[in-house]
Amino acid sequence: HRGIPTTARGRLDSSGSISGICIIKSEASASAPPAAAADASADLVMGGGNLQKSQMARAKKQAAEGKQGAGGGGAEGLKKRQADASVHAAANEERARLKVEREARAVAKAAKEAALERKTAKLSKGDGADKVELTDKEKKAKKLAAAQAALAAACAAPPKKEGKKKKDSKETDVEEGEMDVDDGDLKGGDDVDEVDDTAIEADGEGNGEGDPDEPMEFKAPALTEEEKVALHAKMAAREAMLAEKFGNEEAERLKAEAEENAAAIIGAIKAKKIAGITLEEFELLRAAASDAPAHAFLDDLLGAAAKASVLFKANSFANAKISTLATKAGSAMVAAAVATSKAEPAFAKLEAILDALPGDAAVAERVSMRVLVICGELVGHLDKPSIDRFLERTKALLAGESNKVGSAAALSAAAALRVAIGKGSVDSAEPMAMLTSSLEAVATA
Repeated sequence: HRGIPTTARGRLDSSGSISGICIIKSEASASAPPAAAADASADLVMGGGNLQKSQMARAKKQAAEGKQGAGGGGAEGLKKRQADASVHAAANEERARLKVEREARAVAKAAKEAALERKTAKLSKGDGADKVELTDKEKKAKKLAAAQAALAAACAAPPKKEGKKKKDSKETDVEEGEMDVDDGDLKGGDDVDEVDDTAIEADGEGNGEGDPDEPMEFKAPALTEEEKVALHAKMAAREAMLAEKFGNEEAERLKAEAEENAAAIIGAIKAKKIAGITLEEFELLRAAASDAPAHAFLDDLLGAAAKASVLFKANSFANAKISTLATKAGSAMVAAAVATSKAEPAFAKLEAILDALPGDAAVAERVSMRVLVICGELVGHLDKPSIDRFLERTKALLAGESNKVGSAAALSAAAALRVAIGKGSVDSAEPMAMLTSSLEAVATA
């Protein structure tokens, strides 16, 4: 290290060699301040002992203290230096407001719980259950909660408007833990102060009328006669509207179901899985079962032979979907026959079908039952001789071998007599005479 002042320290060990350190002192370190000199010498130290380390630590500490004495830096330091007493007063006021609001919420919660307990006790008392008795401590807690609620409502200051500059978040923020309310404080603990009973009057309680723990009940004012009539009219209109809505929905459902059934039957006819009725005859049956007039279906009955009519073919099937269409088509045909004064010829054709039943007992039973139902709807519109002729037929069927046919005959006779009595074609005493004679025949048998 030529030209550079140095200081050497060392010792001679047992081997005869010298070991130690060499401190290089530059000109900059000699003229620099203590802190700068320490920094400069720190870079030039090679090795060192406790003395050098202590000097370096002392220099670094002095440098750090010098920076702290400069007054701090950044927005936080500037804000703290500019703050005055008003800022701290505003922060304290904000903390006080939040505390009042927190206490008001706690009091409101306690009041709700007390009201719920009173309601539960009342219901238990009304149901015959054991009455819930509150302890003195719980009663005091409820009274204290009511008093605090009234005091908080009267003394709570309105919320302060926020200024242009936001206050320090560390000064205005409230920890979430402070917002929680201890359930023990609400239900009453050992630290509940004594409260004068006469000084508490909150939520209508303590007015000297009845049980102070009894909840207030709202009673609706009595309606006048005009208001009752208007209310009933409104309810009736609503019920009519709902009935119409449900009726339309049911009609749409039945229509969709009929379309689905018709598609299935058409597919079966095309696939020759259903024999005895053509596709054109099924379309005629389907049209008669719809809302359209069944004049074409009536003309087919009047113009064809008994067993060749679509009505006979449709009623001979065991298929439930086809039989449903046949029943609807028969009712529509009756309406068309009465409207066009063709009721007598139509009844003659139906009698011909009943007189020419097929040999198969099951098919004969199905055709007889369904045709009797159609006759019951038609005969009441006929003259007295036709009505008497039909009643004689039904009486014979009552004693027949088939119970199903006898039941259908009784129902069809009752339907025909109901219409005939309403039109004046049959005396109202005649059904009673028929019943008496039938009972005598049963007694004789």
